[in-house]
Amino acid sequence: MTPERFRKLLWLSLAVPTALVFVMAWVVAFEVGQLRQALGWVDHSDNVIAESRAVERGIVDAETGLRGFLITGKQEFLEPGRRTTLAAAHFSRLKELVSDNPVQIQRLVTLLAEFQKWQSYAQEMIDLRESQGDYTDFERNLEGKRQMDEIRTGFGSIIQVEQALRDSRIQRANQLDYDFKLSLAGLSLVLATTLVLFSRYQLHNLAEQYDSALRTAENIAALERQRKQWFVTLLRSVGDAVIATDAEGLITFINPAAETATGWNDEEARSQPLAKVFHVINADTREAIEDPVHKVRRMNAVAGLANHTILIRKDGSEININDSAAPIRDDNGGIIGVILVFRDVSRQIELERTLRTTDRLALAGRITASVAHEIHNPLDTVGNLLYLIKNDASHLRTAEYAELASQELKRVNQVTTGMLSLYRESQAPVPVSLTDVLKGVLSMLEMQIKKKEAQVTCNSPQDDTVEGFPGELHQLFTNLIDNALDAIPQRGQITIECTSYHAQKDFCVTITDNGYGISSKYMDRLFQPLFTTKGENGTGLGLWVSKGIVEKHGGSIEATSAGAPGESGATITVVLPRRFPVHTILDKVPTA
Repeated sequence: MTPERFRKLLWLSLAVPTALVFVMAWVVAFEVGQLRQALGWVDHSDNVIAESRAVERGIVDAETGLRGFLITGKQEFLEPGRRTTLAAAHFSRLKELVSDNPVQIQRLVTLLAEFQKWQSYAQEMIDLRESQGDYTDFERNLEGKRQMDEIRTGFGSIIQVEQALRDSRIQRANQLDYDFKLSLAGLSLVLATTLVLFSRYQLHNLAEQYDSALRTAENIAALERQRKQWFVTLLRSVGDAVIATDAEGLITFINPAAETATGWNDEEARSQPLAKVFHVINADTREAIEDPVHKVRRMNAVAGLANHTILIRKDGSEININDSAAPIRDDNGGIIGVILVFRDVSRQIELERTLRTTDRLALAGRITASVAHEIHNPLDTVGNLLYLIKNDASHLRTAEYAELASQELKRVNQVTTGMLSLYRESQAPVPVSLTDVLKGVLSMLEMQIKKKEAQVTCNSPQDDTVEGFPGELHQLFTNLIDNALDAIPQRGQITIECTSYHAQKDFCVTITDNGYGISSKYMDRLFQPLFTTKGENGTGLGLWVSKGIVEKHGGSIEATSAGAPGESGATITVVLPRRFPVHTILDKVPTA
């Protein structure tokens, strides 16, 4: 049985009885409503009769009071007659009750007119009694009696009609009650019969489908076992190390590559906490790194370890690794485990260090040539001055020549001292003036600048001190300015701007040239190792090493260009924090 078929059977098993119950409930509700309406009309007739009798009693009381006053002259007998407002209220209420019956309304209007005439007669008789007039006149009294008899007769007709309506309504209510009981019994019988037949059909169908579903489930289980075995074989065959855990971080699978990397075999590692088998620390701080299982559960997403992570193997030896951990989810999206994939990158790290060293050696060669040029000029001048001193027979200018020679030797001393201090790199970051670094770089590249006849402008604030490694920052800006010099044409322009950034927490150094620019197709590869646009004249390591230096100092580097060669040059933007970040990996770019 397919899941869709099973859900359909369940749906029918619930829907059909529910529909029948709803139909029965609707019929019952309808008939109950009809019965309640009929009983309501019976109550309505009772209310009309009761209100009619109340009005009639009020009028009779008024007549009785008038007779008593006329006989005795006592005002107390007129009290019922003075409450005519009560009678008027009863008339209004009665008029509302019979508003559905035009004939009754007409009778009531006639009675109200007759009552008003009687009220006029009663007031006339009261006035005669009080003025000692002829209130005993037979004709007048007979007229009053006739009016009251008509009022009584009218109310009798109204009551009689309502009683007849009530009797017919009671009869209808009784008939509806009988019909309701009969239909309820019939519907119950139909519902019970339908449910029995339908349930029998459904159970028979379910039994057949169950047998089919059982066979299908057995086939699926066998297929799943084969598939699981296929995945296990696949994971055991991959070159990367793979470890899987349950939701609690206990290892459920470890492939041979992971066994080799950790030193734990499958039997030893199973059911062990991941942190025990996969013991990782930071390469510099030697502090433990957050368990990947905890990190994945905290982030609820794929997570990777920080760079320069060391795995301590079972025998205590160490290897450099990079890895990523991903959640294993159930059908509802809940995390039921974590899968960890990692590899040994020790050889890759050594290769990167070798590449950086190569670039530093190339840079050292360029700087050596610059230093040799800087030293050669003053030494040549000193030689000429010594020759002049030697041949100055008069000794009139010997002192002047000696002073000039001394100044040139000081210049040589400054160059050599600066180079020695630059590459005596400390083991911890120190305060470095970006202005001093940039001036030193421009001094080293003075020969190239003069050769290109370039116009170089350098602007920086008074306080531009950052924490860092002077030699690496010197190497960084030497690479960037040297690239700009290579890119500009003869008599080109280079502008260097150093400004405060992020509320003076960072410094932003931009190096802009008017050279041939960088093609947009190279932007994604610009900072990759061994990529160069200079052909045989470039190593492809300068920008890659520069990026490493910037990231080591906790900053960022970005290149922008017009996107097509020959348009508006290029701009390199370097952001460096004022304070050296303590969490930065200190050996990211090795010193010379």
